[in-house]
Amino acid sequence: MLLSIITVAFRNLEGIVKTHASLAQLARAGDISFEWIVVDGGSSDGTSAFLEGLSGEHRLRFVSEPDNGIYDAMNKGIRMAQGKFVLFLNSGDSFHADVSQFVR
Repeated sequence: MLLSIITVAFRNLEGIVKTHASLAQLARAGDISFEWIVVDGGSSDGTSAFLEGLSGEHRLRFVSEPDNGIYDAMNKGIRMAQGKFVLFLNSGDSFHADVSQFVR
């Protein structure tokens, strides 16, 4: 089963870095497969460069372009998702230490 984790961001590089770091907790669970989709509203704060530097880690796919607000961005993420289930983990959010238990 593939889980799609969607992160919506706009001008929050620090938040993206924090959210990315928290994905390691889920990645340690060898029995959970997930992709990370980031929808950035066209930020000019280095978010896109940071994501490009990850080279697809955690099956990362992202888009950085203007949108019509948070719900438009969320819908873009849903359209990009390939997983059976979708979880929103927005920019600056982080997983609980026991995330793998909850996902299972």
